[in-house]
Amino acid sequence: MRSTHLLALATASLLSLSAQAAPVFYTTEGDFLAATSGLALSLETFDAHRPPTRKVIDNLTSGLNITSNTNLFDVNNSNYCAGTGNCISFTTPSGGSLQTFTFDSGSVNAFGVFLGDLADTGGTVLTLTTDTGATQSYSLNLSNNTERYFGILDLTSPFTSVSLRNSDSGDEVFIDNVRWGKSPVVQQSTAVPEPGMLALLGVSLAGVALARRRQA
Repeated sequence: MRSTHLLALATASLLSLSAQAAPVFYTTEGDFLAATSGLALSLETFDAHRPPTRKVIDNLTSGLNITSNTNLFDVNNSNYCAGTGNCISFTTPSGGSLQTFTFDSGSVNAFGVFLGDLADTGGTVLTLTTDTGATQSYSLNLSNNTERYFGILDLTSPFTSVSLRNSDSGDEVFIDNVRWGKSPVVQQSTAVPEPGMLALLGVSLAGVALARRRQA
């Protein structure tokens, strides 16, 4: 009986660690904030920012930087911004848009963003990618003024940039309430289980085999 308990413990531990290894993507702000409740998140609302039209924003006091392949515009319209007076927008050019977010603080484990008025001119594919290779694509066909939230949490592979690609040419998109942060404890990836866990699993299997032999 004891060996069976050891096997169950080792198996559960391996499954738990494996579940934590992969990045997790979110499509609601509530779920993202709940998952990152233990992190100190920075927030950029763009409310105090009045940038000229340009493709690079690198002077925000929050430490957020944005590079775009198309012009970024300052917007003051609560119908499109995420519950606040200001945000920034871009119009997707032919061939798709690309916005890359980086952070003065360096690598982070979490990133979330509101995108307003997305995919209202036709279906679009929005792809979120980190520089560590985590990626997720969403096929969307939304109505006018629709706001969507997108977030990622990766506790095993901190990333230094996040890129958003939008495929819908002519689609005007609004960016607001960007959050990012780093976990104080980085979990170890479980692509290769730790030797101690493998040893525990081996002992458990040996115990089960011995118990069965005695019962035979």
